Amino acid sequence: MKNKPLTDRKLLEKYAKLYNTKEKYLEAVSNLPTISSILKSNSKMAKLTLEGYWVYFNDLSYGEKMGNNAETFVQGYVIRNMRK
Repeated sequence: MKNKPLTDRKLLEKYAKLYNTKEKYLEAVSNLPTISSILKSNSKMAKLTLEGYWVYFNDLSYGEKMGNNAETFVQGYVIRNMRK
């Protein structure tokens, strides 16, 4: 049986809506078994991916979301922020 990918959109969206701050969201999602193992192997990229989902679900307007799907937005977010 395959593991669910890190980008299981519905699960990440659910967690993003449950927590008021990005820090609480990251803490809660980081404790999920699949994600905690990914964080151990590639911490910076995994954290940026989770942050990207937070931004997509909580900070973007409806119009901004219509121009991008979550995965495309997060991929761009990670690429832009990996260089920092």
